[in-house]
Amino acid sequence: KSLLTPFVARLARLQGVSPLDVYYDLGCGNGSILFQIAYSTGAACVGVELCPHNAQIARDAWDILRPILETRSGRKMPPVYIITGDICNVIDDPQFIYSTMQTTTTTTTPISSTIMQSTTTTPPTIN
Repeated sequence: KSLLTPFVARLARLQGVSPLDVYYDLGCGNGSILFQIAYSTGAACVGVELCPHNAQIARDAWDILRPILETRSGRKMPPVYIITGDICNVIDDPQFIYSTMQTTTTTTTPISSTIMQSTTTTPPTIN
């Protein structure tokens, strides 16, 4: 079950998440927290999900929600990336943090990385 919207809003406020940040959700499930953070703060978001099925649901949901949120807000949504893989293996890759930190709200695709994929492409599986 997803966290309640007021809780996520408070979390973002207390953490001071801004459009200049990259927000990470390790174990992102269906991506609902990422979507709310992207919409409310303008921060680029990266989710890591072990279950390929859940990761694909998150990607599909973002593909549907992104244009709706852009229309509603009147602004372009920041990038949201969903990685399928084991958190321990993903964060152990030195390119993970470097590449995602290079992602900004003006970037529509991640800076060269072997593990980051756009939500509209098939993500890699990291074992």
